[in-house]
This record gives sequence, C-alpha cells and structure tokens, in this order.
Amino acid sequence: MLEQPSIKTGLPLYIDEAARTSREAVGIVRSDVVRLLEEWSGSYGVRGSGDGGTDGNGGYGLGDAGGSGEVALADRAQLVRAALTVHNDGVVLAVASTEAQRTARLEALLVSFRDAADVALLAPSKWRGERYSVWDARGHVALRVERAAAGLLGVRVYGCHLNAYCHLPIPSTSSNDTNPYPSNLLNTHDNMRMWVARRSFSKQTYPGMLDNMVLASSFPPVAGGLPHGLSPTENIIKECAEEANLVFSSLADYERPRPVSVITSFMDSQERGWVPDTEFIFDIKLPPSFVPVCQDGEVHGFELLSIDQVSKHLLNGEFMPESALCVIDFLIRHGFIDPSTEPGYMNIISGIHRPLPFPGPRYNFK
Repeated sequence: MLEQPSIKTGLPLYIDEAARTSREAVGIVRSDVVRLLEEWSGSYGVRGSGDGGTDGNGGYGLGDAGGSGEVALADRAQLVRAALTVHNDGVVLAVASTEAQRTARLEALLVSFRDAADVALLAPSKWRGERYSVWDARGHVALRVERAAAGLLGVRVYGCHLNAYCHLPIPSTSSNDTNPYPSNLLNTHDNMRMWVARRSFSKQTYPGMLDNMVLASSFPPVAGGLPHGLSPTENIIKECAEEANLVFSSLADYERPRPVSVITSFMDSQERGWVPDTEFIFDIKLPPSFVPVCQDGEVHGFELLSIDQVSKHLLNGEFMPESALCVIDFLIRHGFIDPSTEPGYMNIISGIHRPLPFPGPRYNFK
C-alpha cells in the first residue's frame, strides 16, 4: 500500500476553480502524467481557463472513444486545454456546465493518450470501455473516467465484495446420540469453509487469481458494477445471480447478504497506478448443500476451502489485492486473526481503514 501521495508526487485534481479555492480535490494526478500534460500543451505551468472547443462537449464526442489513430502534434495542445488546466498547485478541469461535458472533454484526451505511439501510460489493450463515476464534495457525480485511466488521475474507486461461507456438519461420535449433528459442533472454526472464485484466465486484470465468491469491482454506469440509483446492497444481490447463480427470489431461499464492513486503502499498483480504493463488504452464510455456478464467464471456477487453505493462499499472494484485503477483514471479524496471535494486528487494522481525502457517493435514492 502507498503512503498518502502529496504535492511532491503529484498534483490535486479539482472539478473547477471553486473547488481549487476551497481545496476540495477529487483525485491526485501523478507527476509523470502532469509532465506529459505540460509537454502536450507546449509549456510548463499552463495558465488559462481551459475552456476550449466549439460545441457543448468541447468539440469531442463520446463516440470518438473507439480511437482513430494518433492526433497531430498541433492538436495535442488543443486537446489538453479543452479538458483541463495545469497550475502549480493543482490540475483543474475545464469550465463545463454538465457532467457529460467534463466526461467528453477528458475522455477525448485519454483516447489520445491511448492511441499515441510515444505514450506508454495507457496501453490500448487495457482500455475497458467502462467508466468510473467521480463524486464531488456535495455528493453529486461530477464526471466519469475511463476505468483503465483512473489510476493516472488517482480518482477514488469502489467495489462490492461478498464473503460466502458455510459450516460443514460434523457427525457425532457417540453411539447413544440420536442426533448425528450436535448443535455445539455446527458452528466451530474447524468446520468453517469459504467459497472462493478463481478469475477467468482471459480477464484483463489479475487473470487466474483467486477472488471472493461474488464481487462488483467498480461503480461505472454500465457493465460489471454499480449502476446509478442502485445501492451497494442491491448491487451485490444482482451480482449474486449473475456471477454465482445465487438467487434471492423469496425470503425462504437463503439468508441474504449482510453489509458488515467497509475497507479503505491507497494502493500503488504497477498494473493500475494510484488507487484510492473503497470496498463495501458483505457476508453470507450458506447451507453446505449450496454450490455456486458461474453464469457470466467471469470466473474459471469455484473452490470450497478451509480457513487454513485460505490463509495459505493469502500468504502466497494468490488473491487479487482488493479481495485479499476483504478476506483479511473477514478473518479479523470472525476471530481467526486477533491481537494475541498477530504481532502486526494494529497495523493491519489501520492499513485497511485508511482515511481517504476525496469525496464519495451518498445513497439517498429512496
């Protein structure tokens, strides 16, 4: 995990000049990205309003995201100025009246990064065609950012993870006991098992690594995440059906997922860049007879593991990063990791509950 970035390692990202004045940042732009922006704009410390373009979207439509080759050198400065302005104390998005305008202008610049042969920051193979929502200090969506570029701008990202577990019945050893499954043996640490998923080997990120049984790894408006107007709980229930064939059609089906925790971290990922991450965590206790079935091709397969096996996979680095933190949180809450046996207990607790300086969503749709 990364120590909190500062102005020495990047510049704060602001929605507008008012946010810059009040120091309400929504991200932190890495120093190498800042240098590239200054090079493309033709000077260091670009000044001006950044209000460019000839139409409501700064002259660049969202439909251009497919890419059409490199942008001419003379147009690079226009792309930068249409999207943002670099100041000594921060990067400010161009003047725009709507979220769609900010999104379109910034995405046009990101597409050019992706397609430029002399820029290695955003590989075409990593482009997802999905967008993270970025919230301002008032809880409104200010813009949406291509998922693959979120780490360049250090904007806050989100996910929902489900820890699915069961207790295997332990037969009685007493010949006089008419109940083969004594109640005092049904909920012990020794017979707890956790369902884990192995990610598809064709996934763009962390192929073949272990994962929670169900997760929504982002909050874009479409594909694989939390649609607007859908709460984390509603989202995880939706993903249960799509990823594991776990359907809650009636109250009698299964115990429903319970929201149990939120973890926050600031990761420095070679694959994804700077990631201020927030994960909503849910637990569900399933009957031993339940077996998950992949429905959407995102998962190679599921495994039912003992806690010892889960711990070994964690220590071997076989879980994707966010899922590893979610499993650690589960082990803490269920008493498998405690201060009497783990010397780094306090550091672990603080490490998965880092204060993040950027605003997040507010769920008040009802």
